[in-house]
Amino acid sequence: MTSIEICRLWARAIKSDAELNRQVKAYTGAEPKIIIGYDMVADLDEADCPYVVLQPLSDDRGPDATENEFQIALFLGAVIPGGPEPGPEGVLELPCLTFMDTVFCPLVLGSLDPTEPYPGLAECELQMPRSGYVEKYLRLTCKTQNYIGIGADVWR
Repeated sequence: MTSIEICRLWARAIKSDAELNRQVKAYTGAEPKIIIGYDMVADLDEADCPYVVLQPLSDDRGPDATENEFQIALFLGAVIPGGPEPGPEGVLELPCLTFMDTVFCPLVLGSLDPTEPYPGLAECELQMPRSGYVEKYLRLTCKTQNYIGIGADVWR
């Protein structure tokens, strides 16, 4: 298995998650765009929202490895207009942050639960919102068992 194959598998899982699509459409008016590969020159912005980008980052594998490790970047973007609104206990919150952290990101990660391989570790960074536009970057790590055997092509 390669990191691009994992991206394809995860993209199918995200795209086919009915609850994710329903909730995102209810909040943003559109289902998320699923994209494999991030082009730094043609950067995504508010006009592309909502989006989920899957970008292969690294593969650690080989005939001597007992397990293979893959890292995939996940970029989430959404626009939820509006200024701060009262949250729990009357503390003001930006709706875009609340949506990203309590709806969009958990639903995307939840859609990957039943896949094999599934992400076992996530490192996240939430970008500062700009006029309701919010982005979250995740570095997901997954591992697969390396079955060493005659005729096995560990590089494929």
